[in-house]
Amino acid sequence: MTLKLCRIFYFSCIPYKSMGSDEIHSRIFKELADVAKLLLMNFEWSWEFSKVPVHWMLPNVVLIFKKGEKEQPRNYRPVSLTSVPVKAMEKIILGGIEKQLKDNTTAGPA
Repeated sequence: MTLKLCRIFYFSCIPYKSMGSDEIHSRIFKELADVAKLLLMNFEWSWEFSKVPVHWMLPNVVLIFKKGEKEQPRNYRPVSLTSVPVKAMEKIILGGIEKQLKDNTTAGPA
């Protein structure tokens, strides 16, 4: 993980997305991309010790009305809103894995 990757993620944040259980809105990261260094330190700590702050892992589950009668529970679907820092970490790790796979994949016989 690098500071550059963190900044790229935060500049690409969609500012109107809902916040997770940590109540950190993605707009904050977009506007304060300089905090990326502090978050990078958290990411590196998490990576080194294989731990993630508990409040980052608690999803905020909300029910979204689909259609039909509002009194019927089956007419709602649950949506899990995860923490923006967790989304950032997942996206950065996924990008690294994809790059590693691409760099180490050899083409078979033609």
